[in-house]
Amino acid sequence: MDAFVVGRCRVEPARKIIARNGQEISVEPKVMDVLCSLVHRHGEVVDRITLLDEIWNDDEAADDSLTRAISLLRKAFARLDDDGDAKAGYIETIPRRGYRLVPSITAPPVEPSATPFPGFPAPADGLATEMSNPPRDRSWRWLALAIPVFVAILTAVAGQITWVTPRQTVAVPGVSDAQSVAVLPFRAMGPGEQNDLLALALSEEILNTLAAVEGLRVPGRTSSFAYKQADGKLADIRQTLGVAYVLEGGLQVRGENMRVTARLVDTRSGYNIWSDRFDRRLDDILRVQTEIAASVAQSLERTISSTAAEALLANTPADGAVYRLYLEGRQLLHRRGPHVARSIVRLEEAVSLDPKFARATGALASAHLLSARYMNIPTPIAHERARTRAKAALTLDPQLGEPAGVLAAIEGLTNNWARALTLFEQAERARTPDAHALMWHGEALMNLGFADKGLEKANAALAIEPRSGVVNLVVGNAYYLTGDRQAAERYYRRAISFGLPRAKINLSFLGFADGHYRSAAQSFAETIVLMQLVPADQLEPLTAFVLDIIRGEPTVDEGIDAFPALANDIDFRTILYLYAGEIAKALRALADDVDNDKGYFWTVWSDLTPGLREGENFMAFANDTGLVDYWRTVGPPDGCTTTDETAFVCR
Repeated sequence: MDAFVVGRCRVEPARKIIARNGQEISVEPKVMDVLCSLVHRHGEVVDRITLLDEIWNDDEAADDSLTRAISLLRKAFARLDDDGDAKAGYIETIPRRGYRLVPSITAPPVEPSATPFPGFPAPADGLATEMSNPPRDRSWRWLALAIPVFVAILTAVAGQITWVTPRQTVAVPGVSDAQSVAVLPFRAMGPGEQNDLLALALSEEILNTLAAVEGLRVPGRTSSFAYKQADGKLADIRQTLGVAYVLEGGLQVRGENMRVTARLVDTRSGYNIWSDRFDRRLDDILRVQTEIAASVAQSLERTISSTAAEALLANTPADGAVYRLYLEGRQLLHRRGPHVARSIVRLEEAVSLDPKFARATGALASAHLLSARYMNIPTPIAHERARTRAKAALTLDPQLGEPAGVLAAIEGLTNNWARALTLFEQAERARTPDAHALMWHGEALMNLGFADKGLEKANAALAIEPRSGVVNLVVGNAYYLTGDRQAAERYYRRAISFGLPRAKINLSFLGFADGHYRSAAQSFAETIVLMQLVPADQLEPLTAFVLDIIRGEPTVDEGIDAFPALANDIDFRTILYLYAGEIAKALRALADDVDNDKGYFWTVWSDLTPGLREGENFMAFANDTGLVDYWRTVGPPDGCTTTDETAFVCR
């Protein structure tokens, strides 16, 4: 996009800068993407969902990231134009609707080229004519690859985060081995939600298939999909994801026909290694994605295994319409928020049309699990629906990782720790383990007091998803508990850089534990402001309040009503209890877990509150939350000892 002027500030998207009178402020790529999206819709109210879908796709940290991006843009404009439009605000928040760019645009951006992929023909004028003609014959390729490729698709069970095999090696930033490829999100080359959903689904299914190839390293979905396209970013992709190749492409749907373009690019030279175009019927999307995956594998001198072909083929729907319902439902599930309800509708329809479609049944289990958070379904009802679907999916295909991970998550949330860990291990033995399941497994081990084992699982998740803000946060927590403060800070800052500003509150933990109380209070308050729980003009009063809490006056309950958003958020209230040394209240809040996420449960093993694990309060907590039952089976964690066969003492 060309440079343009907003109000009195010059914006250069290519350089990622906002400037005025010789002063320049650099912004992150996604922050610039938000501004460009608002510019394209200048004068309109752009809702949050549109911005989240357009810029972040499905990243679970996206909601926080958008809030942070708007905040950074406002600060940049205010700093550059403190006597002009910035006084009124360059970006207006429309309550319950979204954002609107206020100043005039005096140099509108040039519309992007109609040809989304260099070297590919534009998908416009000749598409209908070409697609009405018989596509060129690839039957020889299909016959040669049908069984192994179908198996690969079926073994690639799509999860909330990308599935991979246990044999994958750890991705080292800046190091790209020859047998490594990142699959970027295919671009929708046409308007409409169906184009968007199917383009993302196509790339995800190809990614999952390639992840199952022996000896091929494939970064996970969240990390790969952070890049919209390779042009101009190959060096960054090579450095950050540690891959030698990138696969990118696009999809356009016209009625019942589609065109898919794809190319494999060397991240060092920028040369195309392979490219192709597929003009097919829409119901052939499964065949196209398998052909692309097989072509990439062959280009990298790898093959796709055909082990257990007959059993796996039984789990592929014969009806292309059913498969598309599943693909669309999966992508809606990734988007979270209000899309979870729409995901359930599509997945329920897919399962009703094909009750033996195991992957759709497993995805439906995940959707029902998330319905408690995003649809306000009572937790017991959501868990029971999720449990029923997960068990059905495992009955259809015991090798699926996703439904085992769903069952494990439910057991962990209800303090059935031994059962949860058994199910996590089952998920990891599946054909296609899940990065989220690995991360959750690590969190469960940390909650139980086994930080070293938790770190091992968290790092395994990081190998799959190096750019996931949530995974980096959990790795940071694990390092914190194992005593490596430097590593903890490094991963907390990575989490923030990957779009998870709430990780700043974990920096507050480090400051507090080191006795830097003002810094801890400041980081806590800045997090709350970034999340827009309190207005920016309350930053200093909130910082002062947290400092007073740390000093012991007033108590948390006496002073928190001045900040109603905090008073109603049990997680932040719990942190303040820990800072104030109000041990009984902190432990009670962690045990009750009224938001049912165990978000800060791990802090009971931290050094935030001296004496937290000593005395009757902690042992009552350990009994109430099932920790003692688990320790009786496997023995106590570090820091705890057995006083007799049934009792423990912790320090």
